[in-house]
Amino acid sequence: MKKYINSLEESKKYYMGLVVEFQDTFYDEPDYFFFMTSAIDRAMNINRGFITLTKDDNYSCAIPLMRLMIDNCLRFWAISLVDDRHEYIRVWGSGEKIRSMKDRNGNKLTDKFLSESFALLYRGVDKTYNDACAFVHFSEQNLYITAKADKQNERRVNLRIDGYDHFSETTKSNIDNWMLYFNNILIDTIRTISQTVLVERVTLNTPTTVH
Repeated sequence: MKKYINSLEESKKYYMGLVVEFQDTFYDEPDYFFFMTSAIDRAMNINRGFITLTKDDNYSCAIPLMRLMIDNCLRFWAISLVDDRHEYIRVWGSGEKIRSMKDRNGNKLTDKFLSESFALLYRGVDKTYNDACAFVHFSEQNLYITAKADKQNERRVNLRIDGYDHFSETTKSNIDNWMLYFNNILIDTIRTISQTVLVERVTLNTPTTVH
């Protein structure tokens, strides 16, 4: 479990590496650079909160942050699905709902569509997204944490009300691993899309040779 947390702490240097890598190449496309760096800054803040909570053994509050990290991945990836990235950034930056926009095939960019589509590229995104949502809302997960069946008497339920969630070490390790997984996805997605944008710009700016 500790190795995953250490890797999360080290992820900051990879995010900052992306900033350094692309800061000079997007000087004439500042809206994209602001979009990219906003996602990076949010990811680092989410990680900082997640690490603090897990070190305090507060996984009930840490799990919703994993959902926020997935949201970061989905909304950044969505820019690659539209024809006009500048319009997408405008809608995102204005506070409008991106679910009102459509991808190239006419699908609305809803959270459900994005999570299910992204899961075709990266396993577990949609299921983990939905599981984490259960900790965002007051749901049955809160009951499972508080009430446990008595192993000695199946008709009796033990209530544990002490402000601690008491996840097993295996479960906590899996949660940490998934959080690291989604960080790696985001870093990969940002680099891939940024490189694609650069290639598109080079292609558009290359003069056509007339024979």
